[in-house]
Amino acid sequence: MSLKTSYYCIIKKNIMLLLYLVIFFSFNNIVIPQTSKLSLIKKTFSKAEILKNVFPDSSVFHFQKTILRIDSCLSLNKSENTDSLLIYKILSKERIGKIFHQQNKFFLAQNYYQDALNAAKEIEHDSLTAENYFNLGEICLENGSYLDAINNYKDALKLYKSIKYTEGVYWTDIGLGIIYRKCGNSELSKYYYEKAIEIGKKKKDPFYLAVAYNNLGNLNRQMGSYEKAREYLQISLEQCKAAGNPLYIADCNHSLGDLLKEYKDYERALEYYKTALDLAEKQNDEYRLFSYYASIASVYLLLDKNEDALFNFSKSMELAKSVGDKGRLSEILLLISEFFNKNHEFESTNKNLNKALSIAEEIGDSISIASALLEITKLNYNKKKYDFALNNATRAFDISTQKEFFKIKEESALYLSKIYSYKKNYENAYKYFKIHSAINDSLINVEKIKVIEETEAKYNLAQMEKEKLSAANEALLSETKLNNRNLILSLLAIFTIFTLVYLIRYIVKRRKEKEINEQKSKRLKHKIDIMQSQLDAKNRELTTKAMLISDNNKIFEEISEVIGDYLEGGSDEKNELRKLRNNLKDSYKEKHWEDFVKHFEEVHPNFYKKLLELNSHLSPNEQKICAFLRMNLNTKEVAQITHQSIKGIEVARSRIRKKIDLPKEESLTGYLQKI
Repeated sequence: MSLKTSYYCIIKKNIMLLLYLVIFFSFNNIVIPQTSKLSLIKKTFSKAEILKNVFPDSSVFHFQKTILRIDSCLSLNKSENTDSLLIYKILSKERIGKIFHQQNKFFLAQNYYQDALNAAKEIEHDSLTAENYFNLGEICLENGSYLDAINNYKDALKLYKSIKYTEGVYWTDIGLGIIYRKCGNSELSKYYYEKAIEIGKKKKDPFYLAVAYNNLGNLNRQMGSYEKAREYLQISLEQCKAAGNPLYIADCNHSLGDLLKEYKDYERALEYYKTALDLAEKQNDEYRLFSYYASIASVYLLLDKNEDALFNFSKSMELAKSVGDKGRLSEILLLISEFFNKNHEFESTNKNLNKALSIAEEIGDSISIASALLEITKLNYNKKKYDFALNNATRAFDISTQKEFFKIKEESALYLSKIYSYKKNYENAYKYFKIHSAINDSLINVEKIKVIEETEAKYNLAQMEKEKLSAANEALLSETKLNNRNLILSLLAIFTIFTLVYLIRYIVKRRKEKEINEQKSKRLKHKIDIMQSQLDAKNRELTTKAMLISDNNKIFEEISEVIGDYLEGGSDEKNELRKLRNNLKDSYKEKHWEDFVKHFEEVHPNFYKKLLELNSHLSPNEQKICAFLRMNLNTKEVAQITHQSIKGIEVARSRIRKKIDLPKEESLTGYLQKI
């Protein structure tokens, strides 16, 4: 077929396809009634709804398909179904936004939420408008855009209240409480949390109460009110267990771990954190996991378990990249800087502190800003950079005073006192020391710890009573069922007898097998002992041979030197003597060593092959030294055999370690003996 003919066929096929599409769409738009199209749109939307929790990507496809069908329908003509179609379009965009939100694709989610919000405003649908304001608030909160989050939450709250949607009001109150807590406004944070508690009490919903009390407990911990924090967190845990939500049970355990860490009860804090981690892992909740790993790492750091701390920090940082929570990322960087500081890696400490401060300032996270400034103060104070430390300590003190971060205020006041004392400004030094002492006295003391332990003991006792009552009920229920089981037990008795006979025979057989195995083990051990003694004898023989070779070499060297002196005298037989000297050199340099290598390979087969696999550039002298070390000879003995100095052998050992890339902490002799 010619190119022209082929091109003509392609054009013909494309024209036929275009004609088919025109007929198809005309048929759909003219023949299918509007009501049928609405039914088809509802069907596609329902399919997407069903798939969203199981196959989210397929769900997105069907939601987008729903939007395309709606746009196609709306572009033809206006009808009585226009409002319904627009609502389905808004819902589809909002659902796609939520799927992307759950996948931590915040930018895409925000775009779909914004589109849905704009469309909802156009048709003046208050419920959908409020929902999308709330969704945008959630996205902004997780991105650290706190001002935008507050504005969106407040717009949502206003609409939720106007349509009397209590659930929306509750979650918006919680969101606002979290933002104001992060921004350091404890009064407003407390106000919104208490509003949420009022809703939970009215609805008598344990889940609502659990979430609100947990957040209120965290706020009080941040403010230094540890007794109230413990009280609220304990209530939250009880309500969570009543509600049966595993993720919020995890949150409560994590919050209790945070509180116990403040009390320096690190072992118990670690138990609570690990309980929270187990629950989050079962639910595969990445957002919680990256936070929990960071908390566990911080406790291991305080317990001087650096390897465990580093492992959990790395796990947290891996998850932080996918989650994208800037606020929590700033907190993790602060913890990592503490790790580097404890290990005296001050450059890495400073780098992570400045990065944490930069992120915290970007999102306006006051607690992280103050914490970063305090840690920078400590670092520079230890470096004796007092002016720089003074500036950062002053900023930390001012922020913590304004935002009521008592723990940070107490520490920054202490460092200000130290710095001013160094500068001989004793008036300011005394002033800040008084502030430090006053706050320190008001924080943790023995009585508070007792209150906490008593509260926990009461809670555990109540739990035991509940478990005891539950066990009694189960026992009563079991007793009523016992009579119905008697017939089954009678039949089982016969089966049990046969089973016991079989088990007895099996046990006897296993005992005999065990005795046989023990005898085999003894024989094998005896054989190993014999082989070990033979190996020791061979090694001794090798050592003797090496010494003999060394002595012969020494004699040959002396003879060679005498012959050399004689040759210098100018004798007529010097050619014959020169040949004799060269033969002697060849003999003591190669022949005896080859005999030794052959004998060595019989005792330690494939040693040289494996050694050269580690590094093929080992010199003959280095190979000899490796062989002697394999025989468990020490440096002094090797020096005697090779007629080298002890210093020379030590230098050679260092070269060998470098060539085979052996870590400093591992013994070269021990490593070679494993080959």
